[in-house]
Amino acid sequence: MRIPGDDVLHFNQPTDLAWDRDGNIYVSDGYGNSRVLKFDKYGSVLLGWGMKGTGAGQFDTPHTIAIDGDLVYVGDRENARIQIFNTEGHFLREWNLGHPFGLVITPDHSIYMCDAMASRILRINRDGKVIGTLQGPERGQGFHFDPHQIAVDKDGSIFSAEVLGWHVRKFRLK
Repeated sequence: MRIPGDDVLHFNQPTDLAWDRDGNIYVSDGYGNSRVLKFDKYGSVLLGWGMKGTGAGQFDTPHTIAIDGDLVYVGDRENARIQIFNTEGHFLREWNLGHPFGLVITPDHSIYMCDAMASRILRINRDGKVIGTLQGPERGQGFHFDPHQIAVDKDGSIFSAEVLGWHVRKFRLK
């Protein structure tokens, strides 16, 4: 039986994980705790950062995490922002683009963010500029579109997992 906690030996409803190029593992521990933990490739804790709040480096439901080179992107869902850190957990900047439920970074360094609250998927460049949008209908109208997590294949097709719709959809941004 696993026991939730807030020390470095326990998670409390982790939400996502990512690897850096050295094999280190980053975990967003988002529902019960508001932090990121970094482990080496053998599972030893290297560091952690974050706490509940609205300031730089604080989180309210860090729901997704992605890494591109030396940058760690954390989707701070309830604070409606993406916070960017270096691999040592030092805050660099933030982008206020909506509620990030899922993040993925492609080999061309495009960042895709899904926002279930706004029924949309954004394509973002490394400067934080939105360069593509896939917008779903208003809630309760038309087809159901509730992107909770996403993936992008080598051909640029976007797959969204919909928690409330109980299915996966395939899209392409124009």
